[in-house]
Amino acid sequence: MTVEIQVQQSTVPDAMIRALSPEERTDLHAGAAEALAEFVGAHIRSYAGTKHATAQSFGASPTRHYEDGAAHISTSADASAGTVTIPIPGISRAWGDVTIRPGPGKTKLTIPARSGGGEVYGETVKLLKAAGWKFASGRKGTPQEKLLFGRFRDEKESKVMFILKESVVQRRDPSLLPSQGEIADCAGKAIVGYVLDCVRKARRASA
Repeated sequence: MTVEIQVQQSTVPDAMIRALSPEERTDLHAGAAEALAEFVGAHIRSYAGTKHATAQSFGASPTRHYEDGAAHISTSADASAGTVTIPIPGISRAWGDVTIRPGPGKTKLTIPARSGGGEVYGETVKLLKAAGWKFASGRKGTPQEKLLFGRFRDEKESKVMFILKESVVQRRDPSLLPSQGEIADCAGKAIVGYVLDCVRKARRASA
């Protein structure tokens, strides 16, 4: 799951934009997208180290998907707009609740259970099977939840490894990204700065 932020020249008068060539408009959007990517990346890095409570509760190493995602933010641009792509699962929760459902060919989500410990955090059933784990579904508790029990190779005892769900709702967390206003302000300043720089260069050339 990724988030894409579009950068356009809405903060600059149309007449000034029309005076730019397609190549200049592409450069404008590229510069604004790069400035915004740096701004968003810095925001994510500022809190990334505080997002490891779940991993710690499992006794597992953090997946570091916020740190890794911030390092792989990418940009693209053309004459009409620039785009910033943020490849972090669930980052769109910054703007609203996210409902996660099973992917194609699957009927259930596998949610790591605390009893699975460090073996399950950040792992998939497919990877664990390849490592020698054996699984069987069942129910337990009140109300009864559908669970996936696992045991390692020839061990006799099994334990709850995953909780099976049809869907999961991740609640909105506005701290994950800068606000829409902050994003617009960052992109707008970069666009205005580029246009003013073009004007200054044109004046020097005609002097």
